[in-house]
Amino acid sequence: PSCDNSQPQDVRRLLITADRTAVGWDGHSLTKVGWSVGERLCWLGVTKTQKHTNAMLCTLESNPGAHLALRPLSAPTDVIHRIEVTVAPTPTGMEKQQQQRQRHQQQQ
Repeated sequence: PSCDNSQPQDVRRLLITADRTAVGWDGHSLTKVGWSVGERLCWLGVTKTQKHTNAMLCTLESNPGAHLALRPLSAPTDVIHRIEVTVAPTPTGMEKQQQQRQRHQQQQ
């Protein structure tokens, strides 16, 4: 028996990220890539939710129009939930100076 009390037939997944892509293998067959997701990943995590009690893969792409995707770890190429991510534009140096002047004037 193994140290973590798992049985030999239990699926053990190996997850590796490289070059902005996540690749996964079934621990019983390390010579065959099981799946690959992402083209421009900037974040990846494994989680569980109240609705989804099995392990879920959560990915975030860095391309324009990116989305946070929730995928079943048992079938990571399937997206079961997607959240669009929008980033507010950051003010330029001149806009920051104008905002600071306006705040200063309001305080007086």
